Amino acid sequence: MSKLYDKYFNDEKKDETEIETINGDANIEVAKLTDEVLSNIGDNQENMNVSTHENDIHISKIGDNQKDINFNGNKVDYEINKIEDKKENSNASAKTIQGQKNSKAILIVMCIIFTIVGAFLMYLGVSKTIKYLSFEEVEAEIVYVRTYRSTGRKSTLMAVPTYEFVVDGVTYRVESSTSVSANLAPRVGDKEKIKYNPNDPEEILNFSWTIIIFYVMGSIFGGVGITLLILVLKGKVQVSPTNKSNKTIVNSYR
Repeated sequence: MSKLYDKYFNDEKKDETEIETINGDANIEVAKLTDEVLSNIGDNQENMNVSTHENDIHISKIGDNQKDINFNGNKVDYEINKIEDKKENSNASAKTIQGQKNSKAILIVMCIIFTIVGAFLMYLGVSKTIKYLSFEEVEAEIVYVRTYRSTGRKSTLMAVPTYEFVVDGVTYRVESSTSVSANLAPRVGDKEKIKYNPNDPEEILNFSWTIIIFYVMGSIFGGVGITLLILVLKGKVQVSPTNKSNKTIVNSYR
């Protein structure tokens, strides 16, 4: 009986030892598998981290490239704007120069016109002076005074005297070619010195302030025209158009 018990006990102990061995081997296998799985997971995690880092690097490079593209685009836009500004400034300068040339040409034409008008007035004054000096003087009597009203906004009573004078035994009656205000007109019976044409006594000429006016106005127009023309040609007068109108500004420099 004791043998059977010992055999049973030994067999059971042997079985337990085998079970423990099997469990130990199983635990070792499980540990190996666990370590292998964990190792694989770690490797995969490292690979994932590497891939993520590489992706971050690529994304960073893409961002840098995008920044470079944006910077280059802004630089191109800036250069284009500079070119456009230069074009606008060039066009504005060209328009200004052309406007100055046109204004200067207009001013020169005006100076020439002033000079011509002044010369013409001086010519009238000289011609009338020569004509007046070439006529003969005679004493005439006023025999008639014709009156009329001038036309215009302010009507004025004007008077035109008729002179009677004798030349080489011949009596002439000639109406004056000029009129005066009725308040300043001579009376019938008054006597005055007048000038007549020796070749045609019926052509008479009274001294007139018109001759002096011709000289004065001719001097003013001619002097202004010539003086301003010389200053413009010498560059001492600069002409520049305004921005919003076609008026001309004349700047003089001494």
